Amino acid sequence: MAEPQEQIQKAKETPEAKCPEGSDSAACQKMLDETREKEKQPVQELSPEVRTNAALVKALSHLSENPKLQEKIAGPDGRIDKQDLVDALLLNGQIKRDGRLPTGIDGFLSDADKAAVQELLANFNGLNKKSFDIQDLENFKPEKLGAGGKPLLEELEKLNPREANSLSPQLDEFLKRAIKRGITPDELEVAPPPYPGEAPIRMVRTADFPEASLSLFDRINKNKDQFLSDKELATALEDPSFKREDAQTLAALYFYRHRLASGAADGKGGVTRKDLEAFGELEKTVSKDMAAAYDVESIGRNPAEFKKLDRGNKGFLTKADLEAAVEDKTLKSDLRDAAEIILRNYDVLPDANDDYRIGEWRGITAKDLQKFSWAMNESPDYKAMKETAHAMRRTYWGQLNQVETLYKDNSKPLESIKPDAINQGLLNDCYLLASIGAVSYSDPELVRDMIKDNGDGTFTVTFPGAKNEPISVKSPTEAERGLFNQPGEYGIWASVLEKAYGAYCQRSVFRRTPLNLGGGDSPAEGADGGGWYSALGLFTGRPYQNHVMPLVSNKYLAQKLDESLNKQPIRPVIADTGPGRPFYFTAETKDGYARAHIYTVLAYDPKGPDGGTVTVRNPWGGAKGSRAGEYSMSFEEFDQNFFNIAYGEK
Repeated sequence: MAEPQEQIQKAKETPEAKCPEGSDSAACQKMLDETREKEKQPVQELSPEVRTNAALVKALSHLSENPKLQEKIAGPDGRIDKQDLVDALLLNGQIKRDGRLPTGIDGFLSDADKAAVQELLANFNGLNKKSFDIQDLENFKPEKLGAGGKPLLEELEKLNPREANSLSPQLDEFLKRAIKRGITPDELEVAPPPYPGEAPIRMVRTADFPEASLSLFDRINKNKDQFLSDKELATALEDPSFKREDAQTLAALYFYRHRLASGAADGKGGVTRKDLEAFGELEKTVSKDMAAAYDVESIGRNPAEFKKLDRGNKGFLTKADLEAAVEDKTLKSDLRDAAEIILRNYDVLPDANDDYRIGEWRGITAKDLQKFSWAMNESPDYKAMKETAHAMRRTYWGQLNQVETLYKDNSKPLESIKPDAINQGLLNDCYLLASIGAVSYSDPELVRDMIKDNGDGTFTVTFPGAKNEPISVKSPTEAERGLFNQPGEYGIWASVLEKAYGAYCQRSVFRRTPLNLGGGDSPAEGADGGGWYSALGLFTGRPYQNHVMPLVSNKYLAQKLDESLNKQPIRPVIADTGPGRPFYFTAETKDGYARAHIYTVLAYDPKGPDGGTVTVRNPWGGAKGSRAGEYSMSFEEFDQNFFNIAYGEK
């Protein structure tokens, strides 16, 4: 018999109930007769079997054609399980804070990628496996799906429930066969060959974080008082013996310690075992909600399903509607489960879509449900998971590309002293890192000369602006490099400077900003809290000049840029985008630059269009050509998006 996709097409193209030659005439005629009979009846819901298997095949086919997506999702073992899908959704999108490196990754998943991940997560149980190998995805490329192939996937998008259900037995069998043929059975899987020497670093996932933290608890809790204090965690953060997976766990523990400490009402002033256990329960809840996001959003797109929850046909859901739905045994279990999840996220959902001019106080609309994923991104619990996942993933990525020496090649330091070694971490110290980037660009010899390697795992930094106050610091650990500046392939020199400057600020409250009067618990945190241009003077030992750009002429600004960047000696230049909240309600300027954020200014070409071309570098260290990394713009755009500028003097 022809494949289901072929039968669909031929039956539609054949007039007046005539089945195509070469088909099973009796079966085809019976199928067409049943279809016509069903067309007289109300449209049915898509059968669960067809819906699940069709979603799986479509999602797996999308993954099969996107190797980069596979790389993003799969763990180091080359396998994909439900937690990998959850972590991918956690890393997608950003939680933005003025000036600080956003938590999460904007554009980590495209819209199509996200839809495929959500569909696969929602229907993963249909695979009857805990995980699958990415090599299996080769079997889901359209050309390998059989006679249906890509046309089948396209037809599945077009089918209404009545048509799909009329083909349910054949279609379901075809999809099951594709999945069974494509996914390697458990009993045929063999363990990968052992790696020579040390096993590769494993990425710790949010689901593993509580257990991994508990395994480190006694090691960190030196005084055995059964809670991890800020001081104990800060001491551990500087301990180089915490490596590999332990470093990832420690980085997340330290970064999220204050939220963790409030996880369980145990009256302790630090992170306890109960706090970590409470986090584990929270992770399970958030993961469950994320796995159901596709189904919840589908309810928003299906008026009939939404109406089942909307008692009184008001056009929106109240808490009372959802509470009643959870207890209503006449509703299907999956709809009751969805109602429970919507109820749990009720406080953030009404703002998901701007449905009412007066406000979002009435309840949750269908359009709100369609943006369930967005709403979850705003919930405190989701942010907890996202920030923990990001701290561990960032540390893991750093471990894969780490150089633990001061420079990539200690015999050639000037080849490593460049702005590309600046990759801001989770501190608000853009002012500092932008200044380091500017000085490394204009005078790399000055940077080299201020750092002394003591040969015992410590470095002494003598800032030109404070020659009588040398600062000695321990070499930044894997966990510190995960949380703070991440040096990558150029060595740790920039991280050493960040840590030394933080320690310098910790020595006096007058060196710190009003947002960081306490000075933090680890050395690098002395630099937290934002700042202005004083670091520029400390790193050069020379005065600096700064201007509020709207108060000076464009001609003067262009002249200063030209003098600083195009005439010898080149001088360091930094610029900021002006105040953020509460003065502005958006996290970005009109052209997409982060507000309340300081950039390194690398170049100015006066011959460029619209007043010349200005090149800046964001200390976040994003891709070149993006506003998160090195980016060139017209002088006019620079003037419209930046607010203050500072130049080092000769």
